[in-house]
Amino acid sequence: MYYRIFMIAIISFEVFFYLLDYFYLSRRKNLPECYKYSSENLVSSLFLNTLFFHTKLINGLFVMLSYRYLNSFQIFPKIVYDRNIIYFIVLYLGVDLSFWIAHFLSHKYKWLWYNHLAHHASAKFNYAVNWRLGFLEVFNFLPAIVIFSLLGFPEKDFFYVFLINVFHMGWAHTSFPKIKWLEYIFVTPSNHRVHHYKGKLGGRCNYGGTFIFWDRLFGTYQEEDTNQQVSFGVSGVDGESIRPIAESLPGFFNLKEMQTTQLSIADLIFSVSNFAASGIILSLKFHFKDFTPLDKFYFAFIVVLTWLSAIYFEFKFNLNKNLNLTFKLLSIFNLWCLIDLIWLNHWSLPKNPGYIFLALTFIFLIIFSLEKAYQKPKNHNL
Repeated sequence: MYYRIFMIAIISFEVFFYLLDYFYLSRRKNLPECYKYSSENLVSSLFLNTLFFHTKLINGLFVMLSYRYLNSFQIFPKIVYDRNIIYFIVLYLGVDLSFWIAHFLSHKYKWLWYNHLAHHASAKFNYAVNWRLGFLEVFNFLPAIVIFSLLGFPEKDFFYVFLINVFHMGWAHTSFPKIKWLEYIFVTPSNHRVHHYKGKLGGRCNYGGTFIFWDRLFGTYQEEDTNQQVSFGVSGVDGESIRPIAESLPGFFNLKEMQTTQLSIADLIFSVSNFAASGIILSLKFHFKDFTPLDKFYFAFIVVLTWLSAIYFEFKFNLNKNLNLTFKLLSIFNLWCLIDLIWLNHWSLPKNPGYIFLALTFIFLIIFSLEKAYQKPKNHNL
């Protein structure tokens, strides 16, 4: 019960900032290109997040094993583990510091950076960037999970605190202007934009998750210069192309030679439908032990289809008419399976927090597509 209320609150705030950022940007005049949403950037981000979601299941197995076999050492005095306000403050500071360390190391060591590069690949800075996570990036944070399990902190407490930290990082990827008094304490959109700069400064400062004072303490803080003309992304990487596999495994692909894939509105809708389906089934049933054999078969089908979709755009198979038709037929079959499965299981969609997010995301994409088509200049014969 408390988990569901907590998830609804987190997702509601996330969707709120996500929509607010989009409409705030869409109404700004003379907006630089580096802040604008695009269908390619949005779908690329959703692809990366979906593939990341699949590897999070593996990460979840490590969490379960860590807490089952390591969570027996309470090295601090017993009073530290009393679940009061001081306890949660200490735990939150510890989790945020561990995030800073993992994030700092992700920019310093080659293979950790390869896992993290997808997050920085976009040439744009908006809320969609928050979803850009390489599917192996979960492993950059595994040591923190092991350490907190060894320290004796309960799994649920760690989960709630870590999720709030991740949620805060979401709003830090919005385009909101500088709020001066917050810059001394919290990670804000202003100081996190500096972290995403392209060039020498980018990735070398402002590593914080929730609190920016870690960067001030360790000498890695850099304030945003609002008068400076900036660009985002990674040199030699085109973050506007749909290539989640290459961006997640840059050690095996030459990103400089990858070219942009243009998406049609139909591709956009079918792609998002496939992304959404892989999340809906897990959102509606929180535990694998509740899955029927049909659930498990469908979830395996969804995972395979999502990866096939990634390959489909990655290597431009959408340009082949036969493969394009096959992809659309598989996507339609996928949606039919999902509807049929929901009908057979009598799942109650509106009560689930995951459904709220997915439904609003789909509505947002329709609004985005229509607004983009409406604003597109018409050709006139002179």
